[in-house]
Amino acid sequence: MTHPMPHKPATLPLPANEPERLAALQRYKILDTPPEAAFDRLTTLAARLFAVPTVLISLVDASRAWFKSGLGFDAREVPRDTTLCSFAVLTDEPLIVPDARLDERFACNPFVQSEPGVRFYAGAPLLSRDGFNLGTLCLLDGQPRDPLTAEQQATLVDLAAMVVDELELRLAAHQIAQVDTALRESEARSQLALQIAQLGTWRYVMETNRVELDARMREIWGEPEDAEVLPLSQVMARIHPEDLAQVTSALGAALDPTSSGAYAVDYRIVWNDGTVRWLSANGQTTFAGAGALRQALESFGTAVDITDRKRVEVALRKSEERSQSILESITDGFFALDQDWRFTYVNPQAERLLDRTLGELLDRVLWEVYPGTVGTEFERAYRQTASNRVASSFISFYPDHNRWYEVYAYPATDGITVYFRDVTARKQAEATLRESEARFRTLADNIAQFAWMADENGWIFWYNQRWFDYTGTTLEEMQGWGWQKVHHPEHVDRVVEHFRHCLETGEDWEDTFPLQDRDGTYRWFLSRAIPIRDEQGQII
Repeated sequence: MTHPMPHKPATLPLPANEPERLAALQRYKILDTPPEAAFDRLTTLAARLFAVPTVLISLVDASRAWFKSGLGFDAREVPRDTTLCSFAVLTDEPLIVPDARLDERFACNPFVQSEPGVRFYAGAPLLSRDGFNLGTLCLLDGQPRDPLTAEQQATLVDLAAMVVDELELRLAAHQIAQVDTALRESEARSQLALQIAQLGTWRYVMETNRVELDARMREIWGEPEDAEVLPLSQVMARIHPEDLAQVTSALGAALDPTSSGAYAVDYRIVWNDGTVRWLSANGQTTFAGAGALRQALESFGTAVDITDRKRVEVALRKSEERSQSILESITDGFFALDQDWRFTYVNPQAERLLDRTLGELLDRVLWEVYPGTVGTEFERAYRQTASNRVASSFISFYPDHNRWYEVYAYPATDGITVYFRDVTARKQAEATLRESEARFRTLADNIAQFAWMADENGWIFWYNQRWFDYTGTTLEEMQGWGWQKVHHPEHVDRVVEHFRHCLETGEDWEDTFPLQDRDGTYRWFLSRAIPIRDEQGQII
C-alpha cells in the first residue's frame, strides 16, 4: 500500500460571500439530519447515469464537508481542507478534474494520495434560490476518466438543481410545521401561509395608480427593501418586452367592470442587472357599484417565482430520453398520453397524486379512469393542446380528489405530456389571506378610534379610514414619519423623542398630544401602541 505523503492543510481560499453563504446553508436546517430517501434516490440515479462508484451530496460548512447522501462512501463528513468540494464552492460552474494526481491543487490531498484514492472528480454546484453555492453533487472514481461532455455536464447540473428542489421542499415542509399552530391561534398570522408557499403579494389601487409590494414580492421583483409602493408605469417597465402585451391585456381584462375581475398570467421580468426571472401571478379585482355604475377599485393578488420550473420544462423538451430518467425523481407529477388518450408514461409522483399505480394506468383511457374530468377544464385544455399543437396551462379544482392542481400540458409527437402539481395549500393560503384582510379592513375602517400600523423601525405604512376622515390627508402624505405634519409644533418634538425611545427599548408606547383636523383645529388625543413580537421576541 502506498502511504500518503506528509500533508499540511493548506489555507484554502474562501468564497467572497462566505458569511452570507454559510447563513444560507444554515437556513435549510439540513446539517446533521438522518439520511432521506429523496436524496438517496438522486445519488443512486447519478451513479447509474454516469457509471461511477461514488456519488456524494456534499454540503460545505465552515470547517467540514457534510454529506446528506453518500453512495460508495461511508463517512458522513470530512474536514473541509481535505475535500475537493472546497474548491468547487469557489465557482458557480461545474468543477471537472479528470486526474487529481496530475492537478497541482489536489496532488498532495490525503484522499488523492491514498490507495485506491480519488483520481476523477466532477462536481456541480448546489445553487440556492438566492444564488448561494451550498456545496456540490459530485461524482468520484478511483481511476482517471475523460472529462465530461457538454451534455453530461448539463445532466449533472440538472440533477444538482433537483437536489436544491428537494432542499427547498424540505424547508417548506419544516416551515409549514412551524407556523401551522400559529396560524390557528391568530388570523393576523395568515401572512405566514404566503411565506410557506414562497408567494409574494401585491395590491394595485386604481385611484393612486400605484402598486404596493410586500417584502417577498420585492425580493421576487428585484426591488430594494424600501420600494414598498411603486407607480404602475415603473412596474410595467420591469416586464419583459415580449410579454408586455400579454400582461397588459390580462390586467385590462381583470379591471373591466363587465368581467369577473380574475387575473392569471405567467410572464418574465428583467432585473436591473439584466437577470430574467419567470413569474406566475394571480389576482382578483374588487368593484364598487352595480350595472352601468360598476367600477374597479383595486386588484389584490399573489405571485411566485417559477424560473426553476421553466428551466426544467425547457430541459424536458430538449431531450425526451434524458427526461425520462430525470422525471422518475422530480417532485411534480408527469404523465404522457397517446393520440387515443391512453397513458403511456406515469412518473412516481403522478402515481401518488392520481391515486393509481403505474400498472393500473398504462394503456388505460384517461376519460375512463377519471370520468370526473369529462366536461371540465382538464378535458378542454388537453383537447385544445392536442388539436392546436400549442401548450396550455391552468389551475383547477378536481372534486374526486378534493384537490387543486396547477397543470401544464404540452403537445408531443404522438399525443400530449402533462406536468402538474398539488397547489391546494397555496389556494387555501390565498383564500385565508383574502378573508382575513377583508375582515380586518372592515373592522378597522368602522371603529370610532384612529388605528395605524408601523414596522420595527417606526415607519407607519397603514392608517384606518377614520384617520384620513379626521385629518383630510392621504396615505402618500402620512406614510413613514409624515404624521408629524398634523401634530402641534409645540408638542411634535416631544412626541417623536418618546416614540423613538419606545422603539429602541421595545416598551409599550402611550402619549397625549393635540392633532390638527381637516379644518385646522387642534384636538387632544390619547394614543397607545403595543409592539408585536416573533417567537424570538423581536419586534416585527
